[in-house]
Order: sequence, then structure tokens, then C-alpha cells
Amino acid sequence: MKKRDSEIKQLHSQSGKIRAEFSAGDTRFQHFIDKSKDGVLILDREGVIKYANHSAEVILKRDIEKLIGEQFGILIEGDYESEISIFSPQTAPCIVELRVSAIEWNNQSYSLVFIHDITRRKLAESGLKNALAEKEILLQEVHHRVKNNLQVIYSLLTLHELNLKDPAAAKALRESKNRILAMSFIHDKLYQTKDFSKVNFRDYIQNLVSYLFKSYEPGPGKVRLKVEVKEIFMDLDTAIHLGLIVNELVSNSLKHAFPGKRKGTIEVYLDRSNEAADKNILIMRDNGVGIPESLDLQCAGSLGLKIIHTLVKQMKGDIAIDRKNGTAFTIKFKKL
Repeated sequence: MKKRDSEIKQLHSQSGKIRAEFSAGDTRFQHFIDKSKDGVLILDREGVIKYANHSAEVILKRDIEKLIGEQFGILIEGDYESEISIFSPQTAPCIVELRVSAIEWNNQSYSLVFIHDITRRKLAESGLKNALAEKEILLQEVHHRVKNNLQVIYSLLTLHELNLKDPAAAKALRESKNRILAMSFIHDKLYQTKDFSKVNFRDYIQNLVSYLFKSYEPGPGKVRLKVEVKEIFMDLDTAIHLGLIVNELVSNSLKHAFPGKRKGTIEVYLDRSNEAADKNILIMRDNGVGIPESLDLQCAGSLGLKIIHTLVKQMKGDIAIDRKNGTAFTIKFKKL
């Protein structure tokens, strides 16, 4: 025990010499070390603490007299950076950032350790993560409820459709149901992916077009579907606009392009435009009977065509119609 006390006294004496050498070398540097809010330690090659400033005493929650002569606990060789948690029976855990540099002092190797208390920052980060998680859960629930509400409206319209005797009214109601379902698919996609800032439009379009084929039942082998959509992510507003446009275009083709026993193909293509980096291009074409040359999209009597024109205008896009070998709609647009 006496031997241990003698060793500690010797270490404290060495610590005092180091302080004295600092002061003799540069008083300002010594003042900086003592006033620094970061803890500063000097370790020998065995990791024994030879020097500690006041901030190290505060951060590590140990008196300087007790720190001097103790093993630091981490054997460090050369430069080193890390984050560690310091536990104390009397106080809450403290998270610190260590920055260690190898130094030479009086022809001997030491490690200069800077200890920066980052507990508040880590607690703030944890709080932000928890708040973000709560927000994501809330947004997920919102999309889920919107989808469910749209499904309820869809079901109510289906019940109403069953009681209609007028075929034209039933047809109009079914088209409205498809528009509701097109929006429902987007909220369902957002709910499933848990990414509320963007929609994977390729998956969405494939699901939507497949549903429309089942809805209109063109007959086995009558209409072939070809979907070529690049993996493009859209924000919610753009996805809803574009989904409704695809719904109207594909629905019109299924209803009018292949009368009687006529067979053909419907193609849907979506990619980035080569003209500008911020533009996208949607092409929907079929090789059906085509639409009359006299038809003006802006003045068309069809509600579906009017919806297409309005949505493209809202997206600040432009639309072109090619009437050769069927009908092809080319829409160039920017994300909203």
C-alpha cells in the first residue's frame, strides 16, 4: 500500500513537471489547455494518464488527483478518433468524442487526447429521430385512411351502379370508379413502401393498367398490353395527375380502339425526355381504329379527353396526337 502511494505521488510529481514544462514553454498554450471546454489528457506509452486539465475532470467526473496514474482504459497507438459512452454510478451516461494524436515530448512518446462532450447533441439527434419516426407513422396512417376512404366511396358507387337501369349512366359511373381507384392505388403504394416523398411509378402503372384490363374485359387474346416504364420516382401530386392521365388514355383505348372482333396492342411508355433534364415523356399508343382528324382535344365532348387536357395544362406540359396507324398520345411534362 505504501509502495502504491509512493507511485501515485511520483506520478503527480511528473504531472506537475509536465505542467511546469508547458508553462515554461508557452504560457498562452498552458492557459488555453486549462480553459478549454474540451477535456485534455496526456497518456504515456502504456496508457497511463500523466496529465489532465480541469475539463477532463468535469467530463470524466473524477478528481484530477484520482485520474493521474490511472489507466485510461483504451490502449491507443497513433492517431485515433472514436465515440464512446462513459458510465458512472452516480450520474447519467456521458457520450464523448475522442480525438487522439501521437506526440513527442522530451524525446518520449505520448498520446494527446482531446475529449469533447457530445451528450446534448446525441440526445437532440435521438429526439429528432423519434419525432421523425412518429411523423412517418402518422403519415403512413394518413395514407392508409385516405386509401380506405376512397375504397369506401368506390364500394358505394358499385352498389349504386348495380341499381342503375340506364347503360349510359352505369358506364359513366364505372369510369368515375376507375378514377377514384387510380388515386387509391397511389395512396396504397405510399402506405406499403413507407416512403412518403415519392412513388415508384413503374410499379404503380403496371398495377393500374392491369386493373383496367380486368375492369373492361376486352376478351382473351383480343388486346395485348405492353408497358415500358423506367424506374422513375414521382412526388404525390405529379403521380396523381399522371395516374389519372394514364387511366383516361388506357380506358379510352380499351373502350373505343378495338370494336367488334378487331385485335391489337396498347403500349404505355414513360422515360426521361432527351430534350431537358427536368422533363419526362409519356407515350400511350394503340393500333386500333384511331380517332377522327376533326377531333380537337380542347373542345372534345368526352369528359375523359377534357380531363386529360386539364391535367396536362396543370402540369405545364404539352400533348401531341399522332393519328397514323391507330392513335398515339405524346405528353411531355415536368414534375409539379
